[in-house]
Amino acid sequence: MLNGLLDTVSVGNVGITYLRAAVGFATAIFVGYLLMRGLGTRLPRHASGWLLACLSICVGLCVTSLGTLIWRIWFWSIPGSLIVVDFILVAMFAIVFGWRIRKEGISRGTDRPADDPDPPRIFFLLFAVFLGWGIACSITGVVLSSLEDPLGDWDAWAFWNLKAKFLYLGGATWTDMFEPPLEHTDYPLHLPLAIARLWFYQGAESAFIPQSLCVLWVILIPGLLVSSVAATRGRMPALLAGLVLVATPGFLILSARQFADAPLSMYILASFCLLTLSTLDSRHAGPLLVLSGLTAGSAAFTKNEGLLFALALLVATCLFCWPKRGFRASCRVGAALLLGMIPMLITVLIMKLGFAGRTDLFESQSLARMLTNLCDIERHREVISWTIRSFLFPNQIDGPLLLFILVYALTVGFSRSHCGQWVKGAIAGTLLLVAAGYYLVFLITPHDLSWHLVLSHNRLMMHIWPSVLFLIFTSLNFRPASKACDRVPYVRRTGR
Repeated sequence: MLNGLLDTVSVGNVGITYLRAAVGFATAIFVGYLLMRGLGTRLPRHASGWLLACLSICVGLCVTSLGTLIWRIWFWSIPGSLIVVDFILVAMFAIVFGWRIRKEGISRGTDRPADDPDPPRIFFLLFAVFLGWGIACSITGVVLSSLEDPLGDWDAWAFWNLKAKFLYLGGATWTDMFEPPLEHTDYPLHLPLAIARLWFYQGAESAFIPQSLCVLWVILIPGLLVSSVAATRGRMPALLAGLVLVATPGFLILSARQFADAPLSMYILASFCLLTLSTLDSRHAGPLLVLSGLTAGSAAFTKNEGLLFALALLVATCLFCWPKRGFRASCRVGAALLLGMIPMLITVLIMKLGFAGRTDLFESQSLARMLTNLCDIERHREVISWTIRSFLFPNQIDGPLLLFILVYALTVGFSRSHCGQWVKGAIAGTLLLVAAGYYLVFLITPHDLSWHLVLSHNRLMMHIWPSVLFLIFTSLNFRPASKACDRVPYVRRTGR
């Protein structure tokens, strides 16, 4: 009887620790929600629920991770102070939200035009069931992978989860994570901070938190893709985009490994989604552009590749906005994006310059060697060959998926509307700049090129794959879900 009572108490304690972690996660979502609503963002009404939830999670996770870093540097020794930091974030954004409601009233979202027809109900339900089944299978795959390998793959327990342990258990010596013999000390800290923050709430270190985040990625990324495409092009192309994503083997493989690549792809997609939505609301384009910059900065706070993405987004957006809307308007758009990026970029730069060591890409080779590698034709051939073969590998992006997208695009055609075309150009330009940056890194890498390609090429492709699907399915010849495009004051041609 005593043993049974002790078992009951033990189970109860475990339940309480999980409940504490759930409170910490809910707090992050609430912070993201208050920030988005406090900035006055209005989303298309027919997709606002799911889209607002997905974006609130994206924004909330990164903002609370930044708050956790501030707490870890200055206030960690004060018991219970992490909750106080989160409460300050909630209170601050709640005040802004309350001021916004008092000034403008409760936002009800933009209207859906009457000429945007509903898809046939039978097809809509069929595709929705298929998408739900695909997400359920993805969750099952992540759970089975977690049971087989609870600590994740090499990068998970050697870098990301290890840094989370330094943050949680390191005390005053947590900065030892930046010292040799540890490798990749220059990696950003968003994912380790998110994990450590929930451990602090939970009161114990456990593999359950990173495993739960893997489940979150396989739900959140398809949800964000579907809701964002639905907000801009309609529900049928949104469901098709989600089906293609969950049918991509590389997406499931990447999400289950407890790497930072999955949240990076999420922030890249969120940035493009918010940038596109800024063309749909003439009154609230500014806040959407700031949030797009914030999620781009969050990508930089997640992985080093995110720095490349943030820079590419800023450059491509200004370049494509300039010919269409004028130089001053492009400067306003760039300023709004940069305003959102600044908090995360400053944090990343401080961590790299003040704590982290040099990156392994440059510390072990000279400029002459990099130029030699850059001019080596054989290296170019090997990288291009790997890129072509990656599209045919059955464990990354299936050839039949690409064939389906090609046939579908040729069947329905691409939209010729000029509505928001500069944004599509900016997205395509950003993706091309990011791909060019990845290509350049492979050319100059000091590591064995074949080893480096095997290790990271497929992961880099998955960084941009959800965003490629977003670009394709928002460019197809469907009726737009809003006619309010290109009436944004930030992108109005000067002189009108």
